[in-house]
Amino acid sequence: SPFRYYGIYDETDYSQISWLGTRYDAEQLAEAQLKENVAANILKAWESHRQTRTLTFCSSILQADFLSAFFNKNGYRTVSLHSQTSEVVRKQAIKQLKTGELDAIMTVNLFNEGVDIPEVDTLLFVRPTESLTVFTQQIGRGLRLKEGKECCVIIDLIANYRNADVKHSMFYLPQTAKGKKEA
Repeated sequence: SPFRYYGIYDETDYSQISWLGTRYDAEQLAEAQLKENVAANILKAWESHRQTRTLTFCSSILQADFLSAFFNKNGYRTVSLHSQTSEVVRKQAIKQLKTGELDAIMTVNLFNEGVDIPEVDTLLFVRPTESLTVFTQQIGRGLRLKEGKECCVIIDLIANYRNADVKHSMFYLPQTAKGKKEA
């Protein structure tokens, strides 16, 4: 489906978080992310651009649980799904998202690939995505066609994290010899 991409400013200073070769230090990342003001910024961005059914890509179980609790405290219906939740809970949450009983699912590495929820019309990225392949797979979760689905909204909290510019390269179409963008 077509998409609308919103890059939202995020104050997180990733230059102060240790880089461990292929990822950020999990404890330092959690310390930076698990703050009320960070959650409030995420909620504000989501409220401004969201549609009806959201998948939120988080960097840790702690962040997914924290954001789900924060959104719920602010009147939304969300759940946190990750490796410590059962398959039954996951299936029930997907069903509730499809029917509109849930506003959002906060997830950690569960829905990067192999899940098909065409009803998802909003993707919320609240994690530094170090891999263009993973980011592309995550974007694919919202681009599934569904009758009545006009587009997918992508809300990406952008900070100064390592390689942030790399994932944006996938949104730019190459120039042809005549200077027109290819589809």
